[in-house]
Order: sequence, then structure tokens, then C-alpha cells
Amino acid sequence: MVLISTDNLPDFFKDEKRRNVLYAPLRSKTANPNDWNFKITSWKQLINLYCSSNKTYYFSLESLKVAFHDNGRTPSCLEEVLQNMSLNKEIEPLAVFMEKKPKTWAAWATKSLISTPLTWSLNKMKNIILSPELSKLEYAALNIIHQEADLLLNELSSNHKNEILTLEEIMKEKNLEINKQKDVEILILSLYNRNKVDILETQTGSLRPENLLIKVCDPNHFEPISEVDLGIRTLKANEKALEKNIEFLTDSANKCREEAKSHLVRGQKQLAKASLKKKHEIEKRIDKKTETLCNINILWNKLHDATLGEEVLDSYKNAVKAFEGTLKKGMNTDAIDDTMVKVAEMLEIQSDMENALGRPVIDVDEDLEKELEDLLAEDKFNDENKGSPGQDSDESLIKAMEKMELNLPSVPSSPISIGDLSQNMSSQVN
Repeated sequence: MVLISTDNLPDFFKDEKRRNVLYAPLRSKTANPNDWNFKITSWKQLINLYCSSNKTYYFSLESLKVAFHDNGRTPSCLEEVLQNMSLNKEIEPLAVFMEKKPKTWAAWATKSLISTPLTWSLNKMKNIILSPELSKLEYAALNIIHQEADLLLNELSSNHKNEILTLEEIMKEKNLEINKQKDVEILILSLYNRNKVDILETQTGSLRPENLLIKVCDPNHFEPISEVDLGIRTLKANEKALEKNIEFLTDSANKCREEAKSHLVRGQKQLAKASLKKKHEIEKRIDKKTETLCNINILWNKLHDATLGEEVLDSYKNAVKAFEGTLKKGMNTDAIDDTMVKVAEMLEIQSDMENALGRPVIDVDEDLEKELEDLLAEDKFNDENKGSPGQDSDESLIKAMEKMELNLPSVPSSPISIGDLSQNMSSQVN
């Protein structure tokens, strides 16, 4: 049964035909490059998936065969896959990975030019003579280790940035059992080799929880362990020890007080006095240790303020450098004034261009003015002649008739007889 949950398995592995192809021996790359690439890529993905889902940071050829055992068969091409991963720096022997990287040039030269070649030569000869089982050689899964190590660093940085912790303290904070110590060491070494934490062994020897100090650095800035860091850690350790001692002495003083009460109840006055004297001596010790604890707290606060002040000063220096860099690029009052004058000129030019674009192509203002006057005159005339058939119409009719000129005969000055009137009318008719 494959040691990966069904939900996490890729689709190509769930297909029976394609899985049979994966478990078959690997053909030559020149004979069938597509088949070779498919198998190598697919098995790399499956191995990384197995490591990430099971929190496994190292494996061997033998353990992979157990992990991918399926229906009585094991993959036939895992050895070639591991060789390819090793060539591409995706894995490396765990023993090589567990060696700490020297940080000085002399140490690097000694290790790279003398120790490593000599060790490699001796091991090569030993391999030829003894022929060990390569299937049990353990490899470190570098990609998975680096990913998990970065997650661990982010968790520790949230509460312990630029602080020193022991391996034991880290394991307690992560609620890990002692059998997980090797896994934590692998993650810490991954961070160390990538300059994300610093390591200091208080005693030369193997990596042990009680003698390995680890500084949790800022993820964006590496700082090695300094004397100030060690001093702060010493103060913290003394502070914890004093707090425990004061707590113990306080309990002892309370116990002496209760003993004095008990002696008084039984009438043992001298024993009661002795218990009280012992209580007073303990209280004096408590007072002295309390003063010492206060001094440690003062020193701790001073160191913290000094560190904070140094960070503030560094930020000021960076800001000054940024300003200086800006000024070196030509930013000054004269350059700003010249730029503002140019901006004003460009705005004026743009305004002139907009006015030019807004002028009409043909000047028809005079014709429009004349037409508007005609419309106004017509509206005025309509307003004057507008009205209902009642009184308004009569008044307007009277006004119109007054303006009319009639050619009527003048009124006669002497009386006219009927005969003269008839004669006059007949003459007009003729």
C-alpha cells in the first residue's frame, strides 16, 4: 500500500495503465526520451509528495521501495531517479548535509582542499573493498527541508526575533518528543547553511539540545551571535534562576511561619522563636535577591533601549542616505523653480491650443443675429395680437379701426332738403 493518502495522489498515479508504466523498468533515454522524461519527472513528484505529506526529511532507496510498495511489486527505476535528483542537487547524502558549513575562508579552504578530498578518497576505497549496501544510504530531501525550515523560522521570528534559544527550548515550544530531535536539527542546519540563523556550540561535539545555542535572525537580515546577545541570554537565565529561588525561599518563609504557629499551639515557645528567626533570615535573603533581580531588570531594560536606539539610528542613517541619493540626482530649489516655470509655459501653450481648436470654421454670427431679431419681432407681434374673442378682441379691433384712414365727405353746413339729397344721390350713381 502506497504511504500517501488517496486524496493527495496525482491523477496519473490513480490510472492503472499509467501506474503500470511507472513501475516498469526505465528504458534508455536515447531509445525513448518521452518515456524516460515522464518516469523521471513523475517519480520526483511522487517522492516529494511522500516527504511533504509524511513530514519526512530524509529517505533511502530501501525506505522508498517500502513506501511505494503496491500489490506485491516495487518501482524498478528508483535508483535511476535518485541518481538524477542527486545530479540536479535536489537531494544529497544526509551525512554530508549534517556537516556545518565553515564561515571563514581558511576553514573553508582546509575543508574543501584537504579534508573533503582525502575523506572522499578513503571512502571510495572503502566502498570498493567493502561494497556496502547503497540501498540503505540516506538522502536529504533538500526542497522539502528548506520549505519546512522557512515555516519554522517564520513561527519562531514572531515571538523570538533576534533572540537566542537552545534546541531543547525550540522542541518544547513546538511540543515535539525527543525522537523528533534529528528532524529539528535538520531544519536548523538548513537555516544555518542559508544564513538565516546562527549556531554556537557551548561545548565542542555533536549537536545536543543542551549545548547548542541558536539565534533566530530577522528573515531579511542575518546577524551572527554577538557578545551582547550572549550577555542578554545570561541575564535572562539569571533572572529565571532568581525568580525560582525567590519563589522557593518565599515558600520556606511561609512554612517557618506555620511552624511557629504550630509550636505556639503546643506551648513550645522557644521552638516558635527559632522558627521565626529562621523566617527572618530567609526574608533577608529574599530582600537581597529581590534587589539583585531588580538590578537585572534594569540592565535588561537598558540593553533593550540601547538596541532599540541603535535600530532607530540605523533607520535615520538610511533615511539620510536616501535623501542624499535624491539630491545627487539633481533635485534642488533651482531645478524645482525651473521645472515649475516650464510647467506654467506648457499649461499656457495647452490653453492656447484648446482655444484655437474651439474656434468655428465659418463666421455665421451676423446671419444668426439677424435671424434672432426677426424671431423676436415675430414673437412681439404675436403677443400684441394675441387674445380671446371677448373684450380683448374688441379693444384690439377698435385700436385697429382708429389707425385706419377713411375718405368721407365733409358735413354740410346748411340744411339739406330731400329733393337735393335725391338729386345728389342720383348724380353719384350716374
